Amino acid sequence: MNSPQSAQLDSSTNAQSARFLDQALIDSGANSKGLLRAIATLVTNLCEDMACAISKTAEPTIAQKRDRDGNMTWQVTDSIAQRRFVFTSEDQVCEWYEQRHKH
Repeated sequence: MNSPQSAQLDSSTNAQSARFLDQALIDSGANSKGLLRAIATLVTNLCEDMACAISKTAEPTIAQKRDRDGNMTWQVTDSIAQRRFVFTSEDQVCEWYEQRHKH
C-alpha cells in the first residue's frame, strides 16, 4: 500500500489521530476511564477509515433483486465512483463492467 493515495491517507490519518489523542489527554485529565474510552474511540475510527479505504479499491458489489412488479433486476454498487446502478439484464451488467475496466 505504497501508492500516493495511501501515503496521503496515512499522513492525514496520523495528523487526525495525533490531534484526537492530544485532546483526549486534555479532556481526560487524571481520569483513566476517560482516556481509555478516548483510545477505544480512536482505534474504532482508525479501523473504520481503513475499511473505507480498502473498500474503495474493491470490486463492485452486485445483488440480484426483484422490483415491485416481480421483474428481475441487478443492483450494482460501485464504491470507487460512489454510485449505484440498476440493470434489467445480466448482459447489461456485463457491458457496464467491461466499460468500467476499459477506462
